Amino acid sequence: MKRSEFCARVMAGWVGLMAVQGAHGACKPDAITGQANARYVVDDSVVHDQVTKLTWMRCSEGQRWSTDAGCQGVLRTFNCEQGNVARSQGWRVPTVDELETLVAKGCKKPAIDESVFPGMPSGSYWTSSKVEPSCWRVDFEYGGAYLSNWWDVHYIRLVRSSQ
Repeated sequence: MKRSEFCARVMAGWVGLMAVQGAHGACKPDAITGQANARYVVDDSVVHDQVTKLTWMRCSEGQRWSTDAGCQGVLRTFNCEQGNVARSQGWRVPTVDELETLVAKGCKKPAIDESVFPGMPSGSYWTSSKVEPSCWRVDFEYGGAYLSNWWDVHYIRLVRSSQ
């Protein structure tokens, strides 16, 4: 990533944080984006994004989807190196640009559409994007992307290209 792209991303993260810190009331991503949930097609444990053409795991790593109870199990945290190991069946850690598409602007704690991704913590999620020796993470407390030390621990949500 070039320095200018880095600076632009940091500024965008701060602007996004400032915008949602003043938000009050319940989070309604459909009212904010005007897209409702037509963007997402939920298929049990996965979510198909009709805009990006990506398929997302509905639960974070360490959890499994239960039709009756939602995301169940213990969330796992990883450092950047652990998080970016090869996954199976095409699943991988998303790039910073891909993961930012899940941020619901105007929502906070978590900054995501909880009707699509229920039970998500208001924490940071690793991306596969790096600026050595750091890695990018997306914060789902308020939204925004930030660099983090590779040894910090954060959550992971897997993605793959739609099939």
